[in-house]
Amino acid sequence: MAKVLTFTACAAAVGVALYAAAGYVGVPYAVRTVIEKNVSELLNRTVTLDDVRFNPWTWAFELRGLTIPEEGSDPLLSLGLLRIDASSQTLFKLAPVLDEITIDGLKVNAVVNEKNRRELEKLLGGNDADKATQTAAKSADSSDAGLPQFALYNITVANSSLRYQDKSQGIDESLTDLSVKLPFVSTMESARESLVTPALSLKLNGSAIEASGTTKPFGKSLEAQLNLKVQRLDAARLARILPQLRTRELTVAGADLSSDINFIFRNPTGGQPAKMLLSGTTSLDNVSITQDGKAIITLPKASVTLKEVDLTAQKAVVQNIVATGLTINASQSKTGINLLRAVDSAAGAASSQANTAAAAPKDAGGNAGSSVWNWTVASASLRDGALNWHDSTVSPAAAVSVKNIDASVKNLSSAAGEKSSFNLSLETLGGKLSAAGTATIAPLSVEATAKGSNLSPAAAAPYLKAFLKPSLTLTAGFDLTGAYDGKDAKASGTVNVANFALKEGKTTLASVKSAAVKLSEFSTASRTAKVESIAVVQPTAYAVMTKSGLNLSQLTVETKPSTAKKTSKEETAKTNAAEPAWNWSLGQATVTNGSLKYRDESISPAASVEIPKINAALKNVSSKSGTKSSVDFSADLGGGSLTAAGNFVLAPLSADIGVKGANIGLKSFSNLMQGYAGLGAKSGTLEADGRATVRTQKEQNVFGWKGNASLASLDLTNAKGTSLM
Repeated sequence: MAKVLTFTACAAAVGVALYAAAGYVGVPYAVRTVIEKNVSELLNRTVTLDDVRFNPWTWAFELRGLTIPEEGSDPLLSLGLLRIDASSQTLFKLAPVLDEITIDGLKVNAVVNEKNRRELEKLLGGNDADKATQTAAKSADSSDAGLPQFALYNITVANSSLRYQDKSQGIDESLTDLSVKLPFVSTMESARESLVTPALSLKLNGSAIEASGTTKPFGKSLEAQLNLKVQRLDAARLARILPQLRTRELTVAGADLSSDINFIFRNPTGGQPAKMLLSGTTSLDNVSITQDGKAIITLPKASVTLKEVDLTAQKAVVQNIVATGLTINASQSKTGINLLRAVDSAAGAASSQANTAAAAPKDAGGNAGSSVWNWTVASASLRDGALNWHDSTVSPAAAVSVKNIDASVKNLSSAAGEKSSFNLSLETLGGKLSAAGTATIAPLSVEATAKGSNLSPAAAAPYLKAFLKPSLTLTAGFDLTGAYDGKDAKASGTVNVANFALKEGKTTLASVKSAAVKLSEFSTASRTAKVESIAVVQPTAYAVMTKSGLNLSQLTVETKPSTAKKTSKEETAKTNAAEPAWNWSLGQATVTNGSLKYRDESISPAASVEIPKINAALKNVSSKSGTKSSVDFSADLGGGSLTAAGNFVLAPLSADIGVKGANIGLKSFSNLMQGYAGLGAKSGTLEADGRATVRTQKEQNVFGWKGNASLASLDLTNAKGTSLM
């Protein structure tokens, strides 16, 4: 037994000695070898290190006097002291728990040139860096979502500075006299002791920035607070450090940053998760983003007020977001849309970041990212916004503006089923648009009313010209209610058009004094459309027949035939069979005081005729088989009148219409009769009274007439005007 105890004691002593030797000697030797030999070879520089120490009993690591030289200037990097005190909880929690992190005398002099870029690629493993990124991405993809588990306490950075220089881009930014103290940064349930009072001070390009902190060491939780205030910091200068924000296509020309932010570090006693809370206000003033020296985006003022952001629990409550005077100048030319060119340029300048993003893990739904934030925005608004669009790819160039944009949303949330309300108003196309309603994000659904008034297509005329030969003028308005829930889109309301006119040069082809459509129901899910009424007042059509054809049939611009593969009749039939037919109905349609003016210039001499006082009414028209509809028509014709009234069915087609013509003078049609038949009429009166019928027989339409017709005082003439009968 004594021998066993003696052997065990010796083995334990040897193990302790080996552990101590590995800690006191092995760790420092390994670190020194990696830094002084391997890193030196990679960078082709003599990297020096004064001292490395590791205490295996307290797990305290110290590195002193690290220097990476730079030719002809201050060292690329120098570090006076790095101290890391690890906790034994690292083993029990299988996650890093550090009781102390101290960085003293860190000085980075980043000089960007071609040589340094090559050395950085060597340090990162050259092209293998992309492979490493993809490997890390795959590893992250297999891990659980959310922030990783870690706990860092008593973080101190002192006597440090950073200088970034890129002479080719004219960049020289310096951050000096940096001092940071943070009590902890943690995502774990822990209650470690925090002895540091938060503080921050630095000089950014010589301008001092300071933040004061307080500590509450007693109570139910250990809490520290850091308040950071910044007044009109030149954020554009800092933004231009990023290559993607410093291109010919995209440059941040101006931006002033101000903030009043509170950071709260709350370390509860009792094993509850630590809290890192953020609150306060941040604003940006005089933001200007340019392309080739011209402003494409300007934002005079924007602010964000955070009620509370819990960085560890990934919860955010935003009290208010306000943007005032946002103006976007978008244009399209032969080189493309300027905003898209700016985005493409930024993406090209940040290709390495894009590769990393492309390799980022995706969740089951296919969305990139490994964490989910729960957020709420109590209020967000855009005031006095504007969008200016210029398109030089059409002739004449198109210019459309949207101004006085006012938009607001309340209670916007990522929570499932949470309803938010919104309002929107703007001015465009010579009129006003407004919308209001409610919406939920998860699942997406919207209920809204939209109104428009005095809208005119004049500004969009260059686009209309691309497919419509004549010029179009009108004033439109609408009052619609709609809803969308991801499966069904619904709408109802009214649309009004006034002073509609199609003109070719000085000639009016068609005009309507007013038209109104009242939609009672529209649903894409049930494929239903119900129109309550259509009312058209004083429509006039000016039809002219020339040797090239009827003018009204040549209104649209001819387009090139499509090169797409033609669909066979069988494929079309299958598609139609797969989709149910739409069910539609029209309660009533009326035409009041319309007229048709017809002139035929293809004959000699040219002839014309006019049919005034056209009035018509349709009722109860539907796609439903067997639905009986009614029609009532009247018009002045040849100094007399023509009326028609009766019933009809669309499916299967049938009609029974009473027709009556009274005192219809043939003299009004004499010129047309001579042009078409070589016979005219000095006089003649037509009378008719009967019924016209239509019925479907063996898939063919059979027309019939039953009634009386008579001619009186007829005097037919030849082309020279000589009476024939």
